[in-house]
Amino acid sequence: MFSSFLSRTRSNTQLIFDKYEKIETLGEGTYGFVFKVRNVHDKQYYALKMIKGENDSDGISSTSLREISSLLKLRHPFIIKLISVENKVDSLGMVFEYCECDLSKYIKSHSKIQPKVIKKWMKQLLSAIEYLHARRYLHRDLKPQNILIDKYCNIKLADFGLVRAVTIPLREYTTEIITLWYRPPEILLGATHYEASVDIWSIGAIFGELAYGAPIYRGESEYDELLKIFRVLGYPDEQEWPDFTYLKNRVRHKLPVFEKENLSQKFEVLNKSGINLFESCNQYNPAKRITARDALHHPYFSE
Repeated sequence: MFSSFLSRTRSNTQLIFDKYEKIETLGEGTYGFVFKVRNVHDKQYYALKMIKGENDSDGISSTSLREISSLLKLRHPFIIKLISVENKVDSLGMVFEYCECDLSKYIKSHSKIQPKVIKKWMKQLLSAIEYLHARRYLHRDLKPQNILIDKYCNIKLADFGLVRAVTIPLREYTTEIITLWYRPPEILLGATHYEASVDIWSIGAIFGELAYGAPIYRGESEYDELLKIFRVLGYPDEQEWPDFTYLKNRVRHKLPVFEKENLSQKFEVLNKSGINLFESCNQYNPAKRITARDALHHPYFSE
């Protein structure tokens, strides 16, 4: 059924859901397609996420249900707005506000991002995450590709397919979360109990990428990702992170010892307080990572 829908949208012979004119394809993945569309009634542009395989014998996937149910509850200026959910016999679509590009594309197309822009986006991202965490949601897939930029140069946090509500007491969660380059070391080492600090690590990695101009932990496997992290931050101090003592025993290969990189040289556009905020986000010990709320009051944002 989804293939018949695709043939109609590709030929542009019919409107999607009777009111959306397809302008272009913005993305494609295992989930389906994202189109830039125009509403023929209000003449506004939107992003339409068509979900593959929905409303057939398999029903609606848990990923789609999570994204829809969470976004219907969440309203924040720096979180993507879900306008509506469109449903027909053979297709399911999510209509979002339209954004010009994502942070990954922006970084790749700009050799150097101005410090004031980095500061603005970091504050907006932390504001969105503080809003989520205050409502006991974890995003669990923070990366530049999931951070959109609107026409006013504000960020919009997107892709809530892996969002999870935190339970009390803590339960075991899957480790199949967070794209490799933004995954915290405790998850790489197999920890299944985690909290909001996993999102904070990802924010630190994104902060570093904005300052450096490229991903800072570009690993090719979970083991290689650990090595990339160690090369930047140095080998973990087991007194500072006691859980590392037993977590490291899960790794089949020996973990080499690296000295910490000179972060002031690596992140030339960041001042001392900016470096401190990065380090506060990328603490090895999850319990010692700064919270989103405290990060918003960090001196970096008042200088």
